[in-house]
Amino acid sequence: MLIDADLQATGELTSETLEAIATQGYSYRDGNLVRQDTPTELQKKAAEIAQKYESLPMQDRIGIIAQTFGCTSGKIETSPCSGKWRGTSDISIRFDNGASLGIGNDLTPKAKTAKVQNELVNATLLRYNPEIVAAAKEAALAALRAREVKDNEIAAQKGLKPYTLLNVELHDGADSKSGYMGWYYVTLVVDGKIHSHLETGLAYDIAGGKVSETPSKRSYYTAGALKEAEVDYVFNNVGFSSTSDLYSLPISAEVRERAEKALAERSAAHPAAETPAPEQAAAKPETAVPYYPINEDAARRAKEAMSFDSYKPGRATAEYRHYVDKAVELAARQKRRVDPSFHAKIDGLLDTYARKLAANMNHGYEIAARVPSIMIAGGSNFPVRKKQKQLAADEKNMQEFSEIQGLLSKIRSTGMGGISADDPNAISKLQSKLAKREALQETMKAVNAYYRKHKTVDGCPHLTPEQIEKMKASMSGDWRANPKPFESYQLSNNNAEIRRLKERIAALTRQREIGYVGWEFDGGKVEANAADNRLQIFFDGKPEADTREKLKEYGFRWSPSAGAWQRQLNDNAIRAADYLACIAPLTGERPTEVQKWARREAAAQDAPREKAAAPEYVYKMEANPRSESENDRFFLQAYLPQGDGTAQIGDVLYIGTAEKCREIMVQLAAGELTQGEVKELYARAQEAEPDKETFSIYQLKRGDETRDFRFEPYDRLQATGLAVDPANYDLIYTAPLAPDMSLDDIFTRFNIDHPADFKGHSLSVSDVVVLHQAGQDTAHYVDSVGYQQVPEFLREQQELTPDARMTGEQVRTPRGSFHVTDMTREQMEAAGYGFHHQSEDGKYFIMGNGTRAFAVAATQPESHLKHIEDAVEQNDNSFDGIINNTPPTPTVDELEAKALSGEQISLADLAEAIKADEKRGGKDKPEKKPSIRAQLKADKERAAQRKTAAKAKSQDLERS
Repeated sequence: MLIDADLQATGELTSETLEAIATQGYSYRDGNLVRQDTPTELQKKAAEIAQKYESLPMQDRIGIIAQTFGCTSGKIETSPCSGKWRGTSDISIRFDNGASLGIGNDLTPKAKTAKVQNELVNATLLRYNPEIVAAAKEAALAALRAREVKDNEIAAQKGLKPYTLLNVELHDGADSKSGYMGWYYVTLVVDGKIHSHLETGLAYDIAGGKVSETPSKRSYYTAGALKEAEVDYVFNNVGFSSTSDLYSLPISAEVRERAEKALAERSAAHPAAETPAPEQAAAKPETAVPYYPINEDAARRAKEAMSFDSYKPGRATAEYRHYVDKAVELAARQKRRVDPSFHAKIDGLLDTYARKLAANMNHGYEIAARVPSIMIAGGSNFPVRKKQKQLAADEKNMQEFSEIQGLLSKIRSTGMGGISADDPNAISKLQSKLAKREALQETMKAVNAYYRKHKTVDGCPHLTPEQIEKMKASMSGDWRANPKPFESYQLSNNNAEIRRLKERIAALTRQREIGYVGWEFDGGKVEANAADNRLQIFFDGKPEADTREKLKEYGFRWSPSAGAWQRQLNDNAIRAADYLACIAPLTGERPTEVQKWARREAAAQDAPREKAAAPEYVYKMEANPRSESENDRFFLQAYLPQGDGTAQIGDVLYIGTAEKCREIMVQLAAGELTQGEVKELYARAQEAEPDKETFSIYQLKRGDETRDFRFEPYDRLQATGLAVDPANYDLIYTAPLAPDMSLDDIFTRFNIDHPADFKGHSLSVSDVVVLHQAGQDTAHYVDSVGYQQVPEFLREQQELTPDARMTGEQVRTPRGSFHVTDMTREQMEAAGYGFHHQSEDGKYFIMGNGTRAFAVAATQPESHLKHIEDAVEQNDNSFDGIINNTPPTPTVDELEAKALSGEQISLADLAEAIKADEKRGGKDKPEKKPSIRAQLKADKERAAQRKTAAKAKSQDLERS
């Protein structure tokens, strides 16, 4: 409202309105209300300091800004922009040392006005004047030193190095390649070395006086573009690297001098602070420093062509040596990580880097001195074309500088890749790598054994104190319920790598012992050059274009130095030669056959080879068909793979629960246990654990096939000819049986107070409870009243095997020939066989168990006699293929008469008689189980009848 009134009255806002807006935390800019952040103490102090300079001329204010950057004067410059910023100009202050500080951007006509330039200089003076810079450094240093303690605590938890904060610095733009002029950064000590630390958020927080004493990052993470392996210290709860240039700046001589002075002061005040030991400071780097000369005269001329400031002698050499020193540290660190055989290559790359960098920097100074800056030469008759050529040459020089920095990546990757078969020392390097892996495997096994025995890694003789702390921190953050120092997958993976290395060493040894032979072909010859590890093809003339394309297709490349087409010499190269008709041997054999005959001849002359290595077993967890409880539900079976793709069945090593069998199988695969040790472990477990008394609850499987059994009383099952078949049940729950626990107690417990781990429904009719007492099992059927003992539930069913049910026929498919068995697919699956494929005519399923396979009919055939027997069979006995083969089934009345006369009758015969009478209509059908809806309706009718009877009785009493 105030704004509208002022604009309507005078066209602008009054001072009272502006003050009222400011009290609400807003300001009025370009016709809009803008929310203002609450100024910090540093920002308030900066505003007070800037007010002292408002009355000074612009050139004097620019001089104050220049003093902040170590200069004495400067002047305003504008430069037009291009692209999407066309029509605007950048405004900057060019100092007397040649450095330029950007202060703003505006439309080109406005950018050249004194009003805009005056506003931008005043805004710059708020941030860059000696008083406010000193205040910003002082405020930030106090907060950052408080944060240092918390950062180092986090570093200790992560197993990283602590740092010691030294100074807060303002980049003065002396390093023309960086482009961070006016940014705040800090110097600190990591691992005894002075290091600069620069990041965007830190620079803005220092400038605004917003540095906090606690880390502002809540969760630890690695700084962008850095790898976890490179991180060695923590700053603001973020991992950084003191050896990377991504978050640092070159340190000038003045900054280093101030840092060394601050380090000496902190060391004197806190002797425990991190300081480099005298011998460490004086020690020479383990890698020789390959310095090359820098043209100081060219550097001086380049400085004079760009700035009125005088050149400081040695500055170019110091910058060059800073880059080389970083490379030397990188090379020394890489040497400690890799095999000594790679040290010479690292030294060569380091020397190349130092040499090329010196040449690049000298050439850059020469280019900079070709044409002076327009600030030096002036605009009159300025050689524009020569300046354009100079800029193009400078751009090319910067591209070369970037390529030279790429040599540092090559140093980092040296020795980190695989070992090439071309290396003459490949076998020795592989053996060294194998020895390290085997030592690591033994260490991991020993540490795990120590942890299993003591339940802690404290005091483990196989780990250093630092490794113990790191291991404990890792285990404390593990997602597993029971973590181990080294998980099974680590042992298994390392064991697999050991086997791979052994196989490769054996292959290379065999390759070098037996070797390869060459052959002649029509138009040239093939040589197996073992010295260069190349299979070389020499043609008498230049091969045709089609031949050359074919050679390239199979991996051969032209080598001008060898004058041959070649590829690496190995079995793959020989097999590739089999497909090249242009180099077929004159003997008519294939190249692989040539190698075989040559090796046979060599083998006949050589001594017998060493015995074959110990067989490698594979292990599989199988379901135990003779299981009597949850504790012997599975067994661990060993298999020995054969050369023809099949596997020979080995020993049964362990019988137990799925979890225990799986755990032992992983340990066997990882090499932690042998077969003998597993057998001893099983024997001890059998001796140590007595036969415990337990109870188990079985409930019917879900599905239509068990619908007729659900909630049926035992006598109804007997009457309908159904049996309590264990195949229809699932084991739901097993628990120890207390001495005073009865079947009634079990029924009460599993209807009223279910255990937390019980996943079935409440105990009810048709469930079975199996008691294991005194080494014996008894099965009890939950009846409508009480329990009914059902010994048939525990009878062992004869196991069906496809071998015993073979028909003598065979089925041939594209994958082989298979014997036919008359078992069904479901029976095969129950026997442990799975579907593999189907015959082409669709009549047979091929089912296997990993070692054997059989064919079963896709649809079970129906006998052609069935319709005959259905028509003429005189009773309802089940079909068996023989017409009228049984006498008539006796009736219920006949069986009752026998029972009354004292004869024994079979319950099965009685059930058959009831069924027969039902079909003949000779006796009323047995009462069917009413539906739930019918039962509810009957209950309602009975309740109504009782209510009517009670009412009538009451009326009779009243009358009497």
